[in-house]
Amino acid sequence: MDAATDPPANNPQTGAECQPPSDAAAPASASPPSQSGLPASPKSGPPREPLSKFQRLSLTLSAIGLVISALGFTAVIVSIRTAQEQMSYTAAQTRILTRDRSLSNVQTLHRVFLDHPELWPYFFQGKDLEESDPLYPKVAAVADMHLDVYAYNLDYRLVFPDDYRRPEDYKRYIRAMLARSPVMRRRLETKAEWFSPYLQEVLK
Repeated sequence: MDAATDPPANNPQTGAECQPPSDAAAPASASPPSQSGLPASPKSGPPREPLSKFQRLSLTLSAIGLVISALGFTAVIVSIRTAQEQMSYTAAQTRILTRDRSLSNVQTLHRVFLDHPELWPYFFQGKDLEESDPLYPKVAAVADMHLDVYAYNLDYRLVFPDDYRRPEDYKRYIRAMLARSPVMRRRLETKAEWFSPYLQEVLK
């Protein structure tokens, strides 16, 4: 190659055309430089506005409502447990009072025979008497007392049965007592409406 076709290496114009401009050689940055010379940080979200007075009041009322609801639920649980304890206590107290009343009635009947031993044969030895007998009103009154006590004690065992006071056992006892007293058995048959239907079933 001759000198006419080969440009000289030291030609400033030709060398300038071969070299890219300095601005094009620098890589473009992701973000423009800040005034301090550091790249700017990514943009953050808009700042949250402070809660208004109404919003703060609503949150406060909601929190108070939750607390009141929790306290109310606790109060209901406590009330239910207290009611259960009171019901158990009432049932036990009723059982004791009913048993004491039953025992008192039986003692009253025993006292009648202690005060009037002449009535004993009409209730324990199968002795009978006519309604025209002068002693009949007293015997009939004591027979009614027996039947009332039997009805009360039978109801007591039906409501509060246990291993020692079973209704069926007491019904057998009543049948045995009626078999020994014609007057008492006749009073129950002729005056059935005076006494408990559970007592009337004993005769059937």
